[in-house]
Amino acid sequence: MLGYFDWEAMECTYDAIVLDIMLPGKDGLAILKGIRRTGRNTPVILLTARNELDDRLDGLNLGADDYIAKPYGSLQY
Repeated sequence: MLGYFDWEAMECTYDAIVLDIMLPGKDGLAILKGIRRTGRNTPVILLTARNELDDRLDGLNLGADDYIAKPYGSLQY
């Protein structure tokens, strides 16, 4: 399960990461913190049902490159 990965020990590299915030076992924001703590600059897009302004700001301030709230319409992007 993605929520259980140890991002600090991960050796793989990715072109981009699409990450949900509400994961079993570990919060997606904690995973994002771990990714950024390693110094990786991999683009991270948060795709989540949490769409309050504070949630968006938290994700972006932690280093997410974009924040997409579900549900979304095809004309939104």
